Amino acid sequence: MSPKLGIEDRDKIIKIFTELEDNQVYSEVLDIILSSINSEYGIFGYIDDNGDLVCPSITKNVWEKCQIPNKDIIFYREDWVNSNAIWARALVEGKTNYSNQPLSPPKGHIPMNRVIVVPIIYRKKIIGILEVANKRSDYTKEDISSLETFAAYISPLLFSRLESMRQKKEISQLKNKKSKREKPIQLDDIDKQIIHQLFLDGRQSNTQIGINLKSSMSHTGVQNRIKKLMDSHLLKIQGNINFNLLNTKVAFINVKLQKYDDIDKFINKFKLCPRIFLISKIAGQYHLKIGVIGRNMDDLNDFMNYCLLADTKLINSSEITFSSEISKPEFFPLYFFNINNKNTPCGKNCLECDSFINEKCYGCDFL
Repeated sequence: MSPKLGIEDRDKIIKIFTELEDNQVYSEVLDIILSSINSEYGIFGYIDDNGDLVCPSITKNVWEKCQIPNKDIIFYREDWVNSNAIWARALVEGKTNYSNQPLSPPKGHIPMNRVIVVPIIYRKKIIGILEVANKRSDYTKEDISSLETFAAYISPLLFSRLESMRQKKEISQLKNKKSKREKPIQLDDIDKQIIHQLFLDGRQSNTQIGINLKSSMSHTGVQNRIKKLMDSHLLKIQGNINFNLLNTKVAFINVKLQKYDDIDKFINKFKLCPRIFLISKIAGQYHLKIGVIGRNMDDLNDFMNYCLLADTKLINSSEITFSSEISKPEFFPLYFFNINNKNTPCGKNCLECDSFINEKCYGCDFL
């Protein structure tokens, strides 16, 4: 009978996950599993943000014995999702697969006499895989149970590690983008005074602004300053709106995308949407924070479900918070788009939407 996951093995696994930073985590944990189930070879891999299987822990001596050309530790989803390989079926089906019969691997691959494959699942989502192979005797129900116990125990530890990896990647990318930006614009005291005057009353004439400065300035000087600020995209004079006086409803949505690299794609799709007054990249559990406006709660819900959050190929998960009232700022910019044809900023066709046809959702022309 194969040993179960004992206290000693649990302590070792926790220590490995907490003390090791690199891919050595996977090989060290796999060694414990192989020893426990008396197996010669094994795999401990995880599913990355692209849905591909990454295996940094294929048993140390496998690559030397395996003569497949162009071996790699990344198995792309598009290559295995329809494969009949036992490990691929375990990932696709989300359940344990095993065999005590010799398998038929590709030519040059190490012989596989016996194998057990268990998907690692966290909150109903497959995040990795454990495989053991080539035990000297047949695998038993106890062996299968033991490997499933390892997978269940490892699941939250692996999820936490993957989340940490993702957050570090996001922070690194944000830092790289920030470092590539131009140096911040330097404002002198006159620029600050002009901006303050425009904040107080954006309809002031250039002459009046010049008079209100601490040291008066001609209307031409004020005009040139404002043009410079606008050309640098630091300043924009526009008509903003007080949502509260329109008796509208507002929601804030945190969105996690399937792939971090799709953030700009998502932003470009919705940046001209008249219902959205805020899109911000954020770091942590979610990728984006989005501010949305609508006539009422039903209108907001229909827009979010049928338009904003409908693309499951882009969106992994979301969290919605409804606002009772916005206290600050008092005014917000809103891009109005008068829908008089089938073309909407995001590419959706409101005139084909049941919610729009039945007047539950007011489409782009919601005000």
